[in-house]
Amino acid sequence: MHEEITPMWEAKRGIGAKKLNEVVMRVQSTNPQTFTRRGAFDGKKNLFAPQKYFAQQTFVVPLDENPDTRRKKHEVQVVMTHVKEIDYSILQRYLQTERPNNQVQNEVNLMLNMLNVFVQATPKQKEGIMSTAKSIFVKSERRQPPLIAPLELWRGYFQSVRPAFDKLIINVDVTIGVILPKAGLEKVCADLLRLRNQGDLRRLRPDQTLKLRQFLKGVKVQVNLKGHKSAKSIKDLISDVGAYTFDRGGDTVTVAQHFKEVHNSVIPPSALGVKFSKGDVIPISFCDTVEQFYRNRASPEVVRAALEFTPADPARRAAEISKAFGHFDYSNSHVLGSAGISVHERPELIRGRMLPSPSILFGGEGRDKERRLNQRAGVWDVMRQKLAQPASISSWLVVDFANVDPSLLRYFVEELIGAMRNLGMQVMQPPVIERRSIQTNVLQELANLGRQIKPALILAVLPDPAETQYRKIKRFGDIIQGVVTQCVRWSGNLSKNVSNRKVNQYQNNLILKINPKMGGVNFTAKSRSLDVLSQEPFMVIGADVSHPGPGSQLPSVASVVGSYDRGACQYAASTRVQSPRVEMIEEFASMFKNFLQKNRVRDAPLFPRRIVVFRDGVSEGEFENVGPHECHAMEAGVIKSLYPGDKKPQIVYLVVGKRHHVRFFPRGPSSADSRGNGNFPAGLVVDSDIVHPRYIDFYLQSQPGLKGTSIPSHYTILRNDPGFPLAMLKLTIPWYSYSLCHNYSRSTRSVKIPAPVYCMQLVCRRAKFHYDEDINDYSVSSVSGDDDMNAHLDYYRRHFSPVNGLLRDFMYFV
Repeated sequence: MHEEITPMWEAKRGIGAKKLNEVVMRVQSTNPQTFTRRGAFDGKKNLFAPQKYFAQQTFVVPLDENPDTRRKKHEVQVVMTHVKEIDYSILQRYLQTERPNNQVQNEVNLMLNMLNVFVQATPKQKEGIMSTAKSIFVKSERRQPPLIAPLELWRGYFQSVRPAFDKLIINVDVTIGVILPKAGLEKVCADLLRLRNQGDLRRLRPDQTLKLRQFLKGVKVQVNLKGHKSAKSIKDLISDVGAYTFDRGGDTVTVAQHFKEVHNSVIPPSALGVKFSKGDVIPISFCDTVEQFYRNRASPEVVRAALEFTPADPARRAAEISKAFGHFDYSNSHVLGSAGISVHERPELIRGRMLPSPSILFGGEGRDKERRLNQRAGVWDVMRQKLAQPASISSWLVVDFANVDPSLLRYFVEELIGAMRNLGMQVMQPPVIERRSIQTNVLQELANLGRQIKPALILAVLPDPAETQYRKIKRFGDIIQGVVTQCVRWSGNLSKNVSNRKVNQYQNNLILKINPKMGGVNFTAKSRSLDVLSQEPFMVIGADVSHPGPGSQLPSVASVVGSYDRGACQYAASTRVQSPRVEMIEEFASMFKNFLQKNRVRDAPLFPRRIVVFRDGVSEGEFENVGPHECHAMEAGVIKSLYPGDKKPQIVYLVVGKRHHVRFFPRGPSSADSRGNGNFPAGLVVDSDIVHPRYIDFYLQSQPGLKGTSIPSHYTILRNDPGFPLAMLKLTIPWYSYSLCHNYSRSTRSVKIPAPVYCMQLVCRRAKFHYDEDINDYSVSSVSGDDDMNAHLDYYRRHFSPVNGLLRDFMYFV
C-alpha cells in the first residue's frame, strides 16, 4: 500500500528528513492497535505499508521523544492519506518483457523506491548509524588519521534494489563516509589549520583564511545562545567578527558591543565569526558543529586516507561486503517480514566473456611505416619504440621557478631531448633556460620571455606544491598566449631520481603528454571492431557537464571533445558555461557543428557517416530526458542543415557510468589475472544476468588491476541507428569501446573508460583556467529567480574566456 504523509505544525519552517522520520516512527509506535504491521517511510512523504490502514486519519504526537518539561511542549499533526494499492504484477511483467514501454515506468520506479525503503528501514534505525538514501555508515568502524583532522572516515555499506531480466537483485558494496563530528567550532578550525593554540586563529594568513572559508561553507553548526534551537548552515566566514556592524532597532552597533551588552561576553579583536543565510553573524566561540556528512570537495589528504581505508584487494573487499549482512539484518527485519519480502544472502554467480586485446601500433623505421605490438592484457611499453606520429619542436623555453641546482636541471633537459629523439620526435634546437623567482608576477614574466623567444613549447619547472602558479601558467598558455605548456613538479623524489640518473621512465611519461599537445600521435589501437566502424568516415564524441560543488555559486560547465583522425586518437575540445546543475548540454548543437566541420577539413572531404557519442555523467533517471534532447540537438540543429536529405549519418549514443557499486570477483584463481592482483584480466564483459530489462547495457572492465578491486564501467546504449541486430550490437560496441580504452595517449595501460571520455574529463578539469583570475565562489552574491539567475550566468560568461585559437585544433588539455 502507498500512503502519503503530510506533517502540520505551528512553526513556519519545515521538518528535516531525520526529524520527520522520527515523527512517523513515533506515530506507528504510539498507535500499535492501528499499525499492527508497520510500514516503512522514505523520509519525504511516502509511507509504504503491507496493509491498508484507513482512507485518511490525523495523528498528534510530540515533536521530540523526551521533551524538556521546562519548555513549551511542541506537537506535530501528521495527516496520513491512503493513495492506492500497489500492483506488484506490473513489476513482474516489466522484468519479463525484453523492451517494456514507457507507460509503466513511473509505476515501476515507485515500486523500486518502495523496495529500497523496505530494505533500508531496519539498519537505519540502529544506534551509531548515519545514513544516506542507500548507504549506512557505522560509527564503531571509524578512523581519523591525523592528516585529515577534524574529519573522520566511517566504514559504510551500500545496498540498492535493482531490476534485472526476470528477477530483482540487491547490489551490495562497501563505501566510505567522510564525517565531521560534533565539536567546538574553534577546535575544528584550529585542527584544520594544524594550529596548536586556538588563539592563533586571530592571526591568520590570507591563504589560511581562504582555506577555512572554503572548508566551512555549508557546514551545519549549533549556536549556543538562547533562541537558537536548530542547527544552521554557514554561508561565509567573517575575519574580524567583533568589528562587524548591523542594525539593531535603528541603531548601528558592532557584534562586540552587542555581545557585551546582551550576553555579557567580550569578543577579542580579530576573532573569527560565521555568517548564516538569514544574515545572522555569530563568533565561532559560540558555535559547535553537529555530527554530519562533510559534503564539500575532499582534500588530497582525505582522498588518500579513504583509499587506504578501502579494502586492499578483491578478496578483502568481498569479506567486508559479507559483513554488511550483519548490519542489514534481512532475516530479522520486522518491516521485510511484514511485507512478505525475503532476501537470499548469497553472491550472484554470473556469466562473463573476455574480449581479445587490440594490437598497439607504433611508428616504424626505414621501409616499415608502422610497427605492431601485441600487448599483454592491457599493458605495453614505449621502450625501444617510435611514436606513431612524432611531433616537431622548433623552439622552446624552460623556465625554472623552483630554484633547481643548475647542473641537475641541465642534465634533466639534456636527457629529455635524448628521450624525445629516441622516440622519434624532432627537436630542432636546445631550449632557452631561464630562472625566475616563484614570487614574481608569473604572467608578466612569461609574457616578456614569450615576446623575446617566441617558443612553441614552454616547460615550467615548479616547486611542489605550487597550485596557484600552476593555474597561472595554464591560463597563460591555454587562454592568453596560445602556446603549449608542460609543467614539471620538482618534488624531492624527482630531485633524488635526477641525482641518481634514474629519470627515463618519468621523462617518457612526460613525452606522452608533450607529443599529442604538439599535434603528434603516440600510438593507436588496431582491432576488427575499429576496422568495421571505420569502413566509412566516422567521428567519436565525448561529452559531459561538470557541476559546481555543494553551496557553490559557480555555473556548470559543459565540455565536449570530437575526434578528427581515422584512428580516433586526436581530439578537439569545446567548453561552454551553462545554467547551474543542468545536466543537458544547452549549446550541444553549436558545439557538435564545430566538430563536424573540423572533422571534414582534417580527415576527409565528406562529413562523418557514423558518429559514436560517449556521454558521461547521466544517471539512469535522466536517460529519457538527456539522451533524446541531445540527439535531437544533433539532428534538428545541425545534421539537417549540413547533410543532404538521404545522407544522414548513423548515430550510436551511449551513456558511460562510473559512479556505481557493481564489482566482479573471480570464482577461482583460474579466472583471475595471472599477475596475482585478484582481479579479472582486462577485457571482461558482462552483458547478461544482471543487466537492465529495458535498456541494452553491459559492463566492461577494460583496465588491468593495480591496487584494490577493479571498477567496471557501465555502458547503456540509448540509440542505435546502424540497426545492428542485438547479437551483433553486443559484440561490436563492447569491443569498440574496449579498443578506445587503449587510445588514451597519456597511458601505456588500457584505462577504465574510452579515450574520448577521459579527454573530456581533462577538459572539464581545466574550466578553472578559463575564468579571470579574480573569479571564484565569492565573486557574486547568491541569486534567486529567473532574472537574477540569467544575470548571474551572464556575469560568469563575461569572465569565461575560450581557449586561444592557436591551440583550438590541438590536444592542449592532455
